[in-house]
Amino acid sequence: MELSLNPEIFLLGGIFQDERAIFKVYSTLSAKDFSMQKYGYVFSAMQQLAAENAPIDVLTVFDKMQKNNTAWLDRDDLFSIVESAPSAANIEYYASLIKESSNKRSLYSLVGKIAGMIKDETKPFEEILSFAYDELSLLGKQKKKGPITAAESVEKLKEMIEQNRHLGLQTGLNALDRKITGMRPGEMIVLAAPPSVGKTALAANIANNVLKLGKTVAFFSLEMTDAEIATRFISLTSQVNSKSIINGPDYGESEKLQKGINSYRQTKLFIDDSSEIKVPEIRMTCNEIKCKTGSLDLVVVDYLQLIESGKKENQTIAMGDVSRSLKILAKELEVPVLCLSQLNRGYKDGKISLFNLRDSGNIEQDANQVWFITFPIDFAKDSDKHKHDPKLAKLEIAKNRGGEKGVVDLQFEAEYTLFTDYDHSRMNPAMRNGGADKDGFFPVNIPTEAINGK
Repeated sequence: MELSLNPEIFLLGGIFQDERAIFKVYSTLSAKDFSMQKYGYVFSAMQQLAAENAPIDVLTVFDKMQKNNTAWLDRDDLFSIVESAPSAANIEYYASLIKESSNKRSLYSLVGKIAGMIKDETKPFEEILSFAYDELSLLGKQKKKGPITAAESVEKLKEMIEQNRHLGLQTGLNALDRKITGMRPGEMIVLAAPPSVGKTALAANIANNVLKLGKTVAFFSLEMTDAEIATRFISLTSQVNSKSIINGPDYGESEKLQKGINSYRQTKLFIDDSSEIKVPEIRMTCNEIKCKTGSLDLVVVDYLQLIESGKKENQTIAMGDVSRSLKILAKELEVPVLCLSQLNRGYKDGKISLFNLRDSGNIEQDANQVWFITFPIDFAKDSDKHKHDPKLAKLEIAKNRGGEKGVVDLQFEAEYTLFTDYDHSRMNPAMRNGGADKDGFFPVNIPTEAINGK
């Protein structure tokens, strides 16, 4: 076998000389990174032996390669590799050279694929662009993440504390923030509710509160148009109802509306109302926003079940793929991703569980937090509706990997689709004091027109 100053040979020879050295590069390299397949087979055999806690030497490696039917080198070739390596001291340096060459080969191959797609006149430009961006992103993030030391983890935590990132991004709803300590980078948060209960309204409120902090928000609306979303934000900002914004403000509202519009214009909100969109396109748009503004602090997706998976499996499998991709996106972008989700019909009397998430399996698994929003009045008997506050909404934190679970009370002003912390002075004193009146009953009857206002 002809030997040369080849980092692949030096790395393999170094591992033969010191079998423990493989753990320095175990998480860095794979057999595919080697330019010559025969050397990749040797490294693969070494990795398997290390995983089995078996000794790594010429005889065990050759035996493993024979069992794998990859013995492209004989024992003499392996002994030559051992003799050619100076030592195991520089094995990490050799690994970096191998990885660099591997990445360049992968990039060269990818460029060829993209060029072939460009020549295919049947391929739409957007499809080629999405493929190119997705593959380049994967190429840039293919390095395996190895373990870090306790000291390194302390330094990362210290950096997060200094930048206040450990606190999470505040929702602007104090009762909610006290329980969850904010929305943290890399989290996938699922907000679910029955149809027409206020998922989009609550998400817009949280996004609007984040925008007030001078942060950047990307809002993907697969159901509503950008004009409809803008109207909601302007209504929140101006405290003028949507009907007046569309039809013209009532007397005395013009100044409030103009101030609201001016304030809205200054925000760093980006709305994408593409009704047919895949996660790679969401990723591409988010990275475009980061390039334009230098930051991205929150991503809102309304809603999860409308995202195309690009696969033809059943809906549950397809949604599992979308859910996992959004979770990966949150970690890649290092921002919280707030995903709205539908519920299936298997709930009664306002009692919702994680099982009720539509196409739930992976959604529940991937989410860091799951919230449910309901209005108690919606599940009350007609004869009892007058006893309930129509403005009271219950937000249940059904899952929270990083903090407290529980229920918080929110107040909903239907006129402006505005959510705020609930004013408990509206409640029956018996309920506030933990009495038997637990359903939000009122000490006095509420006018029928107030009940119908939501």
